Amino acid sequence: MKIFSFYLKFNKKNDIIKPINYINSTQNKERREMSVPTLQAITAKNTAMHNKASSRFFPRTIPIDLTKATEEAFEQIAIYSKYTSQKFGSEAFFTSLEKEEGYNYFSDKMLLNLMKYHFHKTKPLDKDLLTKFLFAATKKGLKSSVKYVLKISLYNALDIVDNKNEYGWTALMIATIENHEKIVKLLINAIADLNHQDNSGSTALMHAAIKGHKEIVELLINAEADVDLQNTKGLVAVMFAALSGHKEIAALLINAKADLNLQNNNGWTAVMFAALSGHKEIAALLINAKADLNHQANNGSTAVMFAAMNSHKEIVELLINAGADVTLQVNNGLTALMLAAATGYKEIVKLLINAGADFNHQDNDGYTALIFASLKSQKEIAALLINAGADFNHQGNDGYTALIFASVKGHKEIEELLINAGANIKWNSKLQMFKYLFKGQKVASSFSSRAKNYLPRNITCKGITITMIALSFLATHYISKIEPSN
Repeated sequence: MKIFSFYLKFNKKNDIIKPINYINSTQNKERREMSVPTLQAITAKNTAMHNKASSRFFPRTIPIDLTKATEEAFEQIAIYSKYTSQKFGSEAFFTSLEKEEGYNYFSDKMLLNLMKYHFHKTKPLDKDLLTKFLFAATKKGLKSSVKYVLKISLYNALDIVDNKNEYGWTALMIATIENHEKIVKLLINAIADLNHQDNSGSTALMHAAIKGHKEIVELLINAEADVDLQNTKGLVAVMFAALSGHKEIAALLINAKADLNLQNNNGWTAVMFAALSGHKEIAALLINAKADLNHQANNGSTAVMFAAMNSHKEIVELLINAGADVTLQVNNGLTALMLAAATGYKEIVKLLINAGADFNHQDNDGYTALIFASLKSQKEIAALLINAGADFNHQGNDGYTALIFASVKGHKEIEELLINAGANIKWNSKLQMFKYLFKGQKVASSFSSRAKNYLPRNITCKGITITMIALSFLATHYISKIEPSN
């Protein structure tokens, strides 16, 4: 059976690769007549040129296997010829190769041979060009090409393994992001900097944790990458795993003794990220690893609060059962119960009340959980709080009660609920006044000269200023009170 090999010759003048006819057999080297018309067109003169060139250039020949179809081989030859005529290693060079049909089929072999030819005849070696090829081969997962670039850079005393691109990424980071495990191993063995930080301060380990590349995380940990390095925002690998929901990676980092109580720039810890994103199993891992459950962020927020305001009931339950303090408050006095009441999470409100949350606690403005429920028209939660013994006649620092807010906001069911529960109705006249103010079409700045046109004549406003009763600011004020800041 005949075995065909097809060889290419480089023309030194213009670096165009030309096809050369060269046929051999396993039994002998005798020349045989070709059956393919295209191959028959290649003359004996080309063979002589090949023989002459093979003694002058390295590599002497670049073989392309003839697999199932000769036409396929010629397509490959055309690609060789086409791209070696371009500016070698330019952006257009790599872009064109990536778009070429069939590129993935033989890309490693093709790129390897092109590099061997170019870097052998080009002295001294261009460090930047070598780096370009290292990045390109790494991104595409071309192991042989990566190995070759590392080898010739080492032989020529050119340290390129930790060179970085415009994002501050090294080849190790690129291999990690693209999930090329074998190339990560190559680069680790080439003594790549495992703890290099890119422009955002992130490391290869962080990128692997974000992407969920468990095997690469394991490789980096075993190679002793620093598991506690923080990026410019203070984030660490275990936080990325908790936020992204990669349980196995979180477990690997915990087993590697990652510091679970490190804080990002906002004072958030890994357990807070798990609570915020609703990843119950990761929260359980962190709880079992003795993470601090009562740590408070810069604004006073806790993991319980993050879980409560995002309707993650099971995580709230986990934290409570693990001994988390449900009475802690943020800097403006809000508690987890208030946040749950305002956002309408009935089951979480029940959990917090049963865990001993203070339903009469007041924030810095004197507002209670019941007032927040009234503001946001949370009827069932208001009923829960009333049945639990919440003070429905409590007045905030501004003198307003839950009943006043329910009336002002037009929440009739809560208004009726509070009145039926025995809320003080002596405020009825003021309630009517507030309704007129909210429905009036005059702006607050012009109200002082027209206030009498909006108020019933039998209402007295002793002690109440125009500023106090111009309540159009309440919506914005309320939102700023309950939205957690980062």
